[in-house]
Amino acid sequence: MESENWFYNQVLEVETRLSPEEVLGVILDVERDLGRLRNGGAAYEDRLIDIDILLFGKQLYQSDDLQVPHKFLNQRAFALMPLLELSPECREPGTDIPYENYLERLDEERQKIKKLEGY
Repeated sequence: MESENWFYNQVLEVETRLSPEEVLGVILDVERDLGRLRNGGAAYEDRLIDIDILLFGKQLYQSDDLQVPHKFLNQRAFALMPLLELSPECREPGTDIPYENYLERLDEERQKIKKLEGY
């Protein structure tokens, strides 16, 4: 993923009784309410807000609209770094590979990330 613009990224852990598809529905509503416009294109483009489901417990989930774990999680240091800060022992569902292993391979991308302190 390439972007000329800086962006904030964070990882949250939540508990829910909703299904992955129901959570996705809530996320899409929140993004829309915050002004996100989806163009339906396949290429990455900067956006006002982007909320992703990285993991759903230890579940593997696949539908036309959603893949969990997130299909690019193991390729994005900007997602892995805060995930591992929140859950250092986190492992990829279905393989049990520690996500730390993926992060170690992303050293060039890691160098571009600046952590905000005190927030």
